[in-house]
Amino acid sequence: MRVVFKENECKCRFKQDVVFNQKTLDFINTIMKQKEVQLISEEGEILASVPVSPSGIGEWCFFGGCFPYVDSKWFCNDIKYLKKLDEMMREDVPLDIVNVIVEEENDFKDDYGLGLVQTNLLEDFYLSYPMKKRKSIKRTMRTKAKGVEYKVGITVEETREVMTYWFEYYENHLLEVYMNLFQFWVDEGSMYVNGIYVDGELVGADFILLAEIKGEKIACGILTPWYKEREELLDKEIGRFVIVKACDWLKQIGYDWFSIGDLSYDYKRYWSHRVLETKVVGLGRWEWREDD
Repeated sequence: MRVVFKENECKCRFKQDVVFNQKTLDFINTIMKQKEVQLISEEGEILASVPVSPSGIGEWCFFGGCFPYVDSKWFCNDIKYLKKLDEMMREDVPLDIVNVIVEEENDFKDDYGLGLVQTNLLEDFYLSYPMKKRKSIKRTMRTKAKGVEYKVGITVEETREVMTYWFEYYENHLLEVYMNLFQFWVDEGSMYVNGIYVDGELVGADFILLAEIKGEKIACGILTPWYKEREELLDKEIGRFVIVKACDWLKQIGYDWFSIGDLSYDYKRYWSHRVLETKVVGLGRWEWREDD
């Protein structure tokens, strides 16, 4: 077996789904100038394939920043070939892929995992937490978030102003990539854009992707931009409000689980009822390296 880089060819070779397909990959290719690294058999068969670009720490990174998770089946039909590619890449420049869901038995390093919140109608949702936490969440909704509204089904374009603010705040130059990708998912019927309003003004948005992970219907929170520097919004606890309202709505449309992303932040552990195991391919997250 050998490793080959394809300079001007970046394709989905294996499983495609609502998150990862040739169209979504093409959006990323417009700004990332990705290469395709392949594991090739002696007979010339592509056994594994990963779109990559150089990371800030000098490794070959799969750009999954706008994806809620990564599925190992996107890169191979048999996990042993992704493992072999990983091992061979370490001899030169390693791979760097995080939030990887692997269904087969494997010995990749554990990642943080994805935090899953069990959705429910409002009162039952409160009851899913211990008393102290339940009271705290109720207090937020009754007092601090009073006057905040959650509207299902606004357009991507309606969010442009708050999205522009959010991307400028974080010095992220990928606004148009995200806007185009989100519009594609909306057009495909797999994404909802929900508005956050105060006194009739759109002050934030909630982008939710409806996916299937390991055979389960799981809604994934992708991004929740809001005007976090506006003084009148600071005490509204927008983040808490959005999780509660999203879970109430998702239960109504038949989704029992809401992914709030990887558990690298304590507040996500606060909300999670369950953890979906994820792995890292490569040397592991850079912030862990000193501990190894």
